[in-house]
Parts: sequence; structure tokens; C-alpha cells
Amino acid sequence: MPSWQFRTHIWFGVSAVFHYLGPAFAVLLFPAVGVLGVAWFRIASAAAIFAPLTKPWSAIAQADARTRRLMLALGICLAIMNSSFYLALERLPMSLVAAIEFIGTIGIALYGLRTQRNFLALVLAVAGVIILIDVKWSSDPIGLAWAFLNGAAVRALHRSRA
Repeated sequence: MPSWQFRTHIWFGVSAVFHYLGPAFAVLLFPAVGVLGVAWFRIASAAAIFAPLTKPWSAIAQADARTRRLMLALGICLAIMNSSFYLALERLPMSLVAAIEFIGTIGIALYGLRTQRNFLALVLAVAGVIILIDVKWSSDPIGLAWAFLNGAAVRALHRSRA
């Protein structure tokens, strides 16, 4: 395996671990700094860690006006996604919020079914989500609205990368 592929796998693994450990620890911070304070802390700490590594200021300086507007829109979408995730997490179990995040992705996969292999992959993905997150429904309409807004923002970010 080439070294760049190995590094890609490591980045993916680290990202996956922190994607779920972050919210688990963040819930503990809710009483101290509030829900939106936690969201802001996550956004600011990610910027502080990754900006020196990726040096986005050079990309911003070289970008045209349209690209800068797109970068700004993606940043706003990311802020909405993080804020709505934590606002949903304040009211709902993490398993439900995580499951709602997958709805858009699973829906796109369902729409794109073309072969039996695609169908098998979709069945395995849905089964994996159900097994891993132990979904429990809630009747909190505000929490559900935040969770669905988060899911829509996640889907928008994934679509923008395609």
C-alpha cells in the first residue's frame, strides 16, 4: 500500500473516532458553557488546529469573488450544521440525532440503486446504522427540527464536495 493511502486511512480513522467522541464529551460541557458555546468551541478549536496545517489564507487570497462567496457559504453551512447538531443533542438521544444525519445519505443511495451490488451495499449500510446506534424515537418537535436541520446541512456539505 502506498504511503499516501496509509495516511488517508489513518486520517479517516482519527476523524471517525473524534467525530463521535467529540459530541460525547461535549454533552458534559453543556452546563458550563451552554449548547451554542460548545458549538462555537468546536468550530474555533478545529480552525485553530487545522488552519496552520492547511494554510487556507493562500487559497482565499488566490480565489476569485465567486469562489470566496462559495467558501463563505460552506463555512456558514458548517456553522449551522454544528449548532443545530448540538441544539438537537441537548433535547434528543445521540443515537437518534446520528440516525437522522444518515437519512439523506441513505435516501440518495436508495435513489441511485442500479445493481444488486448497490442494493446489497445499501442493506448493509442501513443494517449497520441500526445495529450501531440503537435508535429510539422522540416526540420533542423542537429537538427533531434541529436534528433534521443538521441532517440537511450534512447532506448539503456532502453534496458540495461531489
